[in-house]
Amino acid sequence: MFTMLIKLSENDKRVLIAICLIVLLIIVLVGYLSLLVRNVMRRQGKKVDFMMYDIMKARVIVDSKTFGKVARYKSNVYFLKKTWVPLLILAVFISALLIYGTIIDDIGLKYFAKSINTLSFGFVWPMGEFFGLHVPVDWPTITHYPDLSFEFGKYLSYVCLIGLTYGGIKFFICIQSLIARELRISSLKKTYFTKDLNKLSELQN
Repeated sequence: MFTMLIKLSENDKRVLIAICLIVLLIIVLVGYLSLLVRNVMRRQGKKVDFMMYDIMKARVIVDSKTFGKVARYKSNVYFLKKTWVPLLILAVFISALLIYGTIIDDIGLKYFAKSINTLSFGFVWPMGEFFGLHVPVDWPTITHYPDLSFEFGKYLSYVCLIGLTYGGIKFFICIQSLIARELRISSLKKTYFTKDLNKLSELQN
């Protein structure tokens, strides 16, 4: 292993270090994203407890079927209250793109794709061979920069992209929250309404 590393050229060593850093960065990002998703799921799941606490305390519900029905109804109502704003945002920006596309006779929204493409950088990566694979061996050369010259369709596309991204993320969070509450409802049904002799023994003692 060490003999093989000694035989590597400086170029190969730089490539190996770059690959390791990229893999490490991906692992860290995935870890943070998973923690974020887990926190959202846990927080949204707890909303079921808040929604159902008073009803359960009053002992109005005595079976799992009724509990599930009431809890899902409350969860769905909450979902509708939270999703109308992101759905409205998505509808407004999609309508703006379609209306402008109709005006300029571009129903396929090719102008939108071209406008977003003007935000990109152009890169040329120096390539080298590493264990028979062609991989980047150095930082890239920038061949072109974003074109921010003013055109109405272009800046409309930029604004719509931001709005659609925001609305899409908010809607995705609402969907994730709905799933989290559904999982919590299933868990609570088992906790409170499963016939468990151990729980019966604890209550009797």
